[in-house]
Amino acid sequence: MGLSQNNKSRIYNSILHNRFDKENEINHLINEGFTRESAIVAISNEIDSIKQQLYEEKLKRDEDEEREKGAIGFGIMISCLISVFNLTDFIWVLCSSIVLAGLGYWGFRRTPFAGALGGIILGIVSPFIYSWYIQGRTTMLKIEFLIPSAISLGVAFLVGFLVVKIAYQNDKASKFF
Repeated sequence: MGLSQNNKSRIYNSILHNRFDKENEINHLINEGFTRESAIVAISNEIDSIKQQLYEEKLKRDEDEEREKGAIGFGIMISCLISVFNLTDFIWVLCSSIVLAGLGYWGFRRTPFAGALGGIILGIVSPFIYSWYIQGRTTMLKIEFLIPSAISLGVAFLVGFLVVKIAYQNDKASKFF
């Protein structure tokens, strides 16, 4: 005799909310017609199943976070290179925007449209913010190269945030922000 979906969801919710009482669950299953031994085995199997499910969800979340960090890192690197070499020609801005859009789409698996749009914005805005920042300067410290990149990244994240809030309203992805 297997556990019903109702029993499985009750055990799952009690474990997630830290209210699980094994003896109480055994008694509940005995009242539903299980023997004590079969109730213990069924609960143990369900707990193992829940542990495996939670472990797999954690691995997927970790993989997604690593992917997002990599996409952000490569995005910063590409926008810095485009900006430092002052490549503001249309073709360079277009190419960097396409590469960054693909990187954003790949990196932000839960919100691919927002990632791609953020990459496009980063590719378009970065060279112009860098040019604006260094305009009129005669010297510049090495660390100051990061300031226009941070401004560009902030604009891209703002756009991505707005897209997530608007386009992914009813999705779990909107809980990301």
